[in-house]
Amino acid sequence: MVQSYVSRFSTYSHRFRNRFHYKLEKIACLSSLPSLSGVDRQILSSLNQTGIGITSLDSLGIPHSDRLLATASRAINCLPPPLPPDPTNNWHIGNYASLFSSTEIASEYTAIYLWGMEQRLLNLITHYIRQPIAYLSVNLRRDLANGQQLGSRVWHRDREDYRMLKVIIYLNDTDAEGGAFEYLPKALTPRVAPVLNGQGTLSDEDMAQLIPRSAWQPCPGLAGTVIFVDTALLWHHGKVPQRDRYSVFFTYTSRRPLWIDLYRANFKSERAEQLLAPLSPRQQRYVLWGQPFVHGQQH
Repeated sequence: MVQSYVSRFSTYSHRFRNRFHYKLEKIACLSSLPSLSGVDRQILSSLNQTGIGITSLDSLGIPHSDRLLATASRAINCLPPPLPPDPTNNWHIGNYASLFSSTEIASEYTAIYLWGMEQRLLNLITHYIRQPIAYLSVNLRRDLANGQQLGSRVWHRDREDYRMLKVIIYLNDTDAEGGAFEYLPKALTPRVAPVLNGQGTLSDEDMAQLIPRSAWQPCPGLAGTVIFVDTALLWHHGKVPQRDRYSVFFTYTSRRPLWIDLYRANFKSERAEQLLAPLSPRQQRYVLWGQPFVHGQQH
């Protein structure tokens, strides 16, 4: 009993200290941010108002996007077969997708890895997160047209941090039948949260009992569509695809995320030499953010 209270106090104390430092870093970060212009400002405005901003690689104009697409096209043809399904674990990746991990992309498909650290992109993301940011992960994935609503296809919100961004790039034309990203407007979130009872996920059938399907917001788009979305804020999922979907996901948080094992789980520190080789000292800070101190508390 005593040990349980001590453990619980330690958890809450750690979270309080982490939240305090989070706010201090926000003040320092906001005072040094470069200004945005053009499409970047428009995306930020949309993110601040709605939690999501949608554009295209052409409109965004981030340098080296042509290299990103060329490398992604090559990587698609080399994706590994899916892992064997695991019926005991709905979130097991082999149940619904095959992918290249962050470390595999950094090592073998460097142009994709480096695109996630283009300075204009980082400036935009920092403006939204309002903290020194961490380049948490990058995955290239094939979502399988297997008819199963499992894993990231169930309705959920991400819990990596208080405020975060995913940048999703469609690599093939993606409509509702092709597994488009779908979300609920943030105004509807209070109507959903009270019914969860700690579960944290809802099927389409369960969600339809709470929010009419007409209020769901799918995000269809051509290859090259770019979706900026705060997945900690908005209820979201990938629609169950009737055709395989190919996409790249970049994930960013603050450098004090809520999960203690995030750093170790993505860019593997034992391969640090390979990860750091193509990076400038400035870029290295976005990948090695987990080295100096322990962050957050694992859920």
